[in-house]
Amino acid sequence: MDRANDLIGKVFKSSITGEEYGVFRLVSANRPSAYSYIKFGKPVLSDGYGNFVTVSRKGEILFWDHETDEVVTIATSWNEFRGGCTEPEEVELRPGQLISAWIDPEFAKEMNIDAPSDGWTKKQT
Repeated sequence: MDRANDLIGKVFKSSITGEEYGVFRLVSANRPSAYSYIKFGKPVLSDGYGNFVTVSRKGEILFWDHETDEVVTIATSWNEFRGGCTEPEEVELRPGQLISAWIDPEFAKEMNIDAPSDGWTKKQT
């Protein structure tokens, strides 16, 4: 797709589903064995969680969910999709609002972040 690189780090809110998709990354060379180009279209972006934004043969933009192996149409064309991509909104948490968080233990090591071996940090109750 033309200029998919311009959409890295962006999100898309679908007028069809009402859901927000992203934050987008380029698709890596590794694709799950369950992924079928014939069924799901050509993957052009990833959300970083194993899901893909794909393009159908009809040119519709689809979202493939790796957990359910289902696709949903999120835009009727590449131009609609591209034009609807925006910067993600900042999220500001209030003290005490966060209940739990997970960080990849390997990533934590690489970044010298102190994290539990399973990656979960939970608020004491």
